[in-house]
Amino acid sequence: MDHSPAIKAYYDQLAEDYEADRFHNSYGQYLQKQELAVIEKYIDSPATEPCLDLACGSGRYLKFATHGCDISPKMIAVAKAQHPD
Repeated sequence: MDHSPAIKAYYDQLAEDYEADRFHNSYGQYLQKQELAVIEKYIDSPATEPCLDLACGSGRYLKFATHGCDISPKMIAVAKAQHPD
């Protein structure tokens, strides 16, 4: 069974408020800090070689990549607004 249309619709619906709803509270900020600590330990920022952020969503980690890809066009629009390059 292909769940892609349902997944796309779900994230399209969340796109505009995704970051605010998930990461602009104390728990979300805690998670963000922990994730960034691990990523920054192993990955250069900004990306120095071609790198794809697969399922990039709203683009929270695109500073570590040169390209982003996501199933949700609305999430890609949010990512492009935050990372016009």
